[in-house]
Amino acid sequence: MYIYYWCAESSLINFLEAAKDVNVSEMERYVNDERYENEEVLRQNYLENLTANKLIDFKIVDETPLQKEDKYTFTTQLVFENGAVEQVPFDLVLKNEKWLVSIDFDSLTVDEYEILKEGEVEEDIGLRSDTLCSWNFWARAGGSTFYSNCTFSLNRFNPDLNLTVSKQTHNWSGRAAGVNYAVVRNNWYGDTVYGSRHVSGHITSRPSNFTLTVSDTNVSNLKVRFRTDQGFTSSMGYEGSGSLR
Repeated sequence: MYIYYWCAESSLINFLEAAKDVNVSEMERYVNDERYENEEVLRQNYLENLTANKLIDFKIVDETPLQKEDKYTFTTQLVFENGAVEQVPFDLVLKNEKWLVSIDFDSLTVDEYEILKEGEVEEDIGLRSDTLCSWNFWARAGGSTFYSNCTFSLNRFNPDLNLTVSKQTHNWSGRAAGVNYAVVRNNWYGDTVYGSRHVSGHITSRPSNFTLTVSDTNVSNLKVRFRTDQGFTSSMGYEGSGSLR
C-alpha cells in the first residue's frame, strides 16, 4: 500500500509542479481530463487558465486510504498569485500501470472542495453592458461539452439571470434537442458550478427566455458551459445561439 501511495503522490506533485511552471505539455503526462473533446482544446484551456491566475504554491494536507487498488484521493491546498487559496481534492487513478490525475465535470462537486480565501479581482473599467455573455455555435455532436469564448463576472444582488436561447436545434430528423447551460468557473483542476438550466426542444423561429439561478452573486472569471443531450450519433450537428443577462 505504501508503494501505491508514494507513486500516486509523486504523480500529483509532478502535475502541480508543472502547473506552477505553466508547463502544459508536462501536465498532460500526468492527467486524464475528461472535460475536453481533444488535446488541442485541453492545451488551450489549460494555458488560458494557468496564465490568468498563476499557481504559486501548493501542499498536500490529507489523503484517503485506498478503497480499491486503482484509485487514491489527495486533498491539497492551492495558493494563487491573486491571493486566492483553495482546498482542492484530486483523484489519482492507475491507468496502464501509471498513476494519473483524474478530472471530470464533477471533480469539484464534493465536500472536500472549498474556497478558503477569495482572490483580488481587477476591476473591469471597460464599457459595461447588460449582456454578460453571448454565443453562437454550430456542428456540435450529441453528448458533447464545450465552453463559451466569453468570460464574465457577477456583481449583483439578484441571483436570477436571464438566459435567452435564440436558437437550439440539430440536423437529425425525429430526435429531440436539449442543452444544459451552466455558469461555471472553468479551472484547470475542475469546474466550479454556480448554477445551471436544462432547455429542451428545438428553438428556431423566435427566442425563448428562461431563468438561471446562481448560488453566488459576487464571483469572477466565469464562462457558460454547454452540454448537448446524448445522441446515438456524434454527427447530429447541434447549432445554438443566445445570451446571458
